[in-house]
Amino acid sequence: MTADQPADQTSATQLIRLTGWQLLIRAQDARLRKQLADYFGPLISHDQQAIVAHLQQDNAPCLTLHLSASEQLTQLYALPFQDWQREPGKQGRKEAVYDLSPSDRLVHKVRTGLILWQHPTQLRAMGDLLAHPNQVINFILSQYLSWRLNQSAPNQSANQLGHCAALRYRNYGIAIAGFSGGGKSTLMLHLLREGDAFISNDRIVLQRMANQDQSAQPKLICYGIPKQPRVNPGTLLNNPALSGILPDPARYKALSEPALRALEEKYDVMVTKHFPNQPYQASTPLDLLIILDWQADATDPTRLVPLNIQAEPKYLSAIMKSAGPFYQNAQGLTPTQPQHPNPYDYLPLLQDCTMMRLTGKVDFQAAKATIDAYIAQHN
Repeated sequence: MTADQPADQTSATQLIRLTGWQLLIRAQDARLRKQLADYFGPLISHDQQAIVAHLQQDNAPCLTLHLSASEQLTQLYALPFQDWQREPGKQGRKEAVYDLSPSDRLVHKVRTGLILWQHPTQLRAMGDLLAHPNQVINFILSQYLSWRLNQSAPNQSANQLGHCAALRYRNYGIAIAGFSGGGKSTLMLHLLREGDAFISNDRIVLQRMANQDQSAQPKLICYGIPKQPRVNPGTLLNNPALSGILPDPARYKALSEPALRALEEKYDVMVTKHFPNQPYQASTPLDLLIILDWQADATDPTRLVPLNIQAEPKYLSAIMKSAGPFYQNAQGLTPTQPQHPNPYDYLPLLQDCTMMRLTGKVDFQAAKATIDAYIAQHN
């Protein structure tokens, strides 16, 4: 098998553009193109001149989307896929991989049946893509993520992936870390109502940027991934900016907070629609990193507590994140085993970063007030 480039160069194409990176997407089905255009909004371009220029570049990445019938995938399913090891605490089969070569990987999404063909420049997604647009979107964003992780500044620590939401808020670059279900997306959206820009919902890349002033510490930059937040009904009920997303708000209002938290339902929040004055921004200097260390059943008031991560590196577990099976290094090679993050790779990046723990009871109004007070005190 080879990832040959289709003969039609510009038909049914669109570009997704992020800072310093772009990907050409081919999709004969107009419904697929519309799904992506609706999701990515202004990040999508149909400029034919830009598309032709992209195709004329050496090794410019292109993704082809195939609405494959099940019989067309049968031969691929028969390959000896190996389950990809999930992160600790994650249950069930999610992905299996088969490497055609060191730079060609097939990823089988076990639950949906999609096959995603990973290659440095010629990528493919195959299966019932219309039914699972989020997996296509994640595949696209994983390409940008790999590229961004490989963009470390010369003579600086390697870039690292963070499991964080992020935004610009009152002229501060803020990242919010926490374990799954801890409320980082909810707090980010709560702050975004009065924020400056949306940076990321769930993934950031931490990078040190070299300064012209060699005597100064290089700035710590937080790059975001434009993945729209997927949140639970409780988040939507308690944020006026998100009204209209829930199909039946009255049914959810009758539930208690524990019952709301227990619901396994997720809804997309299209940031450009619900926060038109807080557009997506690709990056921000990181001024404050907050780790959610609060509890739903706590009785202590919600407050920010300073954190010295060098002295208490255990809290890095809330920040660190594996890049997953789609990661390719700068040489275009895919690791054969999951790459577990190393705390000692994060500590140099975070050595002068202001970090706080948000402790006490889960209270988003109180959290906002506490963050507002902190910013007012330090401005």
